[in-house]
Amino acid sequence: MRLINADKLMATLLEEIPMAENTNVFKEMIENQPIAYDVDKVVEQLETARDGYSTAQLMTATNDELVKRFIAKEKALKLAINIVKAGGTDDVL
Repeated sequence: MRLINADKLMATLLEEIPMAENTNVFKEMIENQPIAYDVDKVVEQLETARDGYSTAQLMTATNDELVKRFIAKEKALKLAINIVKAGGTDDVL
């Protein structure tokens, strides 16, 4: 499976065959497809996990080793969030 930009597909469809009889049928078919990957939901889940590590870090502030681990996990989740938001492009950092 691969993800496509449905908006761009519809725009191209309308540009290439604007007078075709079936254009609206194709448009409806594209619009009615289930979402295969919801970036906003993924980012929300990653942010929730990141915030949990931030809270845990504050709660264990007296244990240096645990704090270091939580900081590392928090940084890793921030990077993952940036990767997901970039959508596979080179604009990660």
